[in-house]
Amino acid sequence: MLYRASSTSVYGLPERVPIAETDRTSLLDPHARAKLQSERIVRRAARAFGITATILRYATVYGPGETPAGLVESFVRAAIDQAPPEIDGDGLEEDDYVHVDNVVEATLRAIEQRPDTTYNVGTGIGTSNLTLARAVFQLLDVDIEPVFRPPLRAQPYADRVLDGTRSERARLHRVAESAPGDPRSDRAGAPRQEARHAAVLTTSQ
Repeated sequence: MLYRASSTSVYGLPERVPIAETDRTSLLDPHARAKLQSERIVRRAARAFGITATILRYATVYGPGETPAGLVESFVRAAIDQAPPEIDGDGLEEDDYVHVDNVVEATLRAIEQRPDTTYNVGTGIGTSNLTLARAVFQLLDVDIEPVFRPPLRAQPYADRVLDGTRSERARLHRVAESAPGDPRSDRAGAPRQEARHAAVLTTSQ
C-alpha cells in the first residue's frame, strides 16, 4: 500500500460545497499543483507495483502541535498579547476545521483497510475566519474586535468545506454533526481546552 496525505488545496475554486472527492480539481498555486502531482505519482507507482494507493485529502487541521503559521495559533497568540486578531479580506470565507485526533484516527484506519481510492477527511461544516477569531477570543475571555487587512493574494478566496460521506461510509471517522465549539458537538468544550492548551504552550516559549 502507498499512502499520500493531500489537502483541500487541490479543489481550488470549487463549483459547489460541500466538495466531493469526484469534483473537479482547480489548481490556483504551486502548493496545490504539487499536492495533485504527488497524488498522481503515488497512483502511478501503485499501479506499477500492483498495490493499492490511498489518498487522504485533509481539511484544515487544528489542535495540539499546530504551528505558529496556523490560523488558530495566530489568534491565540493575539489574544494572549491583548492585540486584535488580524484577518485578511472580509473574513467571511469558510474552511472546514477538523481536529488532529480525527485526522489521526482516519489515517490509521485507512492504513489498516488499505483502500484503493481517495477520501476527504473533514467535518462537512464551514467556519469563517471571522467566526473563528471571535470564538477564540471569547474562549480566552478577551474582548477585542478583529482588524481587517487587504487580501494577501490576488486569487479570490473560496469556501472549502468537504463532503465526508465516502470516508464516513468506510468508517474512517465519523463526520461531525456540529462545528468546533458548538455545544451540540461531541467535542463540546474541546476548542476551549485547545485554546487554553495553545496559550500555555505559547507563553512557555
